[in-house]
Amino acid sequence: MEALEIRRARPSDLAELAALAAFAFETHIGINAVFQFDNNNNKNDISDIRKLRLTALMWLQRHRLSIYMEHHLVLVALLPKSKKIVGSISLLDPQYKTTPLVLLMHGFIHEWILLWGFKRFFRLLDFMEKISIKGKPSSSELSIFCVDPAYQGRGIGKALIRHLREIV
Repeated sequence: MEALEIRRARPSDLAELAALAAFAFETHIGINAVFQFDNNNNKNDISDIRKLRLTALMWLQRHRLSIYMEHHLVLVALLPKSKKIVGSISLLDPQYKTTPLVLLMHGFIHEWILLWGFKRFFRLLDFMEKISIKGKPSSSELSIFCVDPAYQGRGIGKALIRHLREIV
């Protein structure tokens, strides 16, 4: 594996980074619970349902990452020649949690409900509640730590963690 370039994420990385996170987390059980799309009467085949889920997941990750890039540390790992983003890790400041109130302040909730409906919104709130760390925040948290599935097992995640430890 060629040497990686690891740097802070830039706004111009957002679309590629959201797609990477969507593909990396596509099979996560909690994500699938939020983005349940029906296959009633075979109106949609499985590939159509997958496209809907990935579109919704990319939308969600793009919004989360835009908030993270504004208030937290987001690193990306790139292949040096192609500059393709193959991994990412976020370190969240404990004083600025991405709560439903923060999402509302960024216009996220209104847009979500218009696009994906109330039912999925309440599933999202339930999912956020289940994964949130309880109590007073005292230390930073890792979030959206992912590696492109095509590049997993090549030390990219380890390189991101090492780089993060060096700069924090």
